[in-house]
Amino acid sequence: MDRGYRVVAATGAHKEMLVAMEKLDPAAPKPEYRVLSTMRSGTLEQEITEAGHAGYRLLPLTLCALEKSAGLMGSYGTETAVIMEKVAAGRSFDYKMLSTKRVGTLEKELTQVESGWSVNRLALNYDGQIIVMERAVSSTE
Repeated sequence: MDRGYRVVAATGAHKEMLVAMEKLDPAAPKPEYRVLSTMRSGTLEQEITEAGHAGYRLLPLTLCALEKSAGLMGSYGTETAVIMEKVAAGRSFDYKMLSTKRVGTLEKELTQVESGWSVNRLALNYDGQIIVMERAVSSTE
């Protein structure tokens, strides 16, 4: 990424992640990224929260589903991938993922989220719906 571009969006295309980028001003600081992916939503929530505490923020248009394949055996599951970008020093974030196959369950889970959280990204994947909630962590926490 040291060629003067930054990530603006990504999408899953079967087994590949396609990334849209925009050219930066030559004087702009070089962005830093982390790409995270896993087949388990609980693991992804933990990994994006750890990255959030390290000063990375989930890029909202980068949550995507990728097919996992076993060669000639075909597809055996779905992997969820995200791209996170380093933000200004001293900022950190918590993340919460809501993931379900049923819209009614998702609606119920949303009503139970305490205040202070905002929706960072809503996505549909092969297994259902995912909502990623985000909140800034105050320096006193």
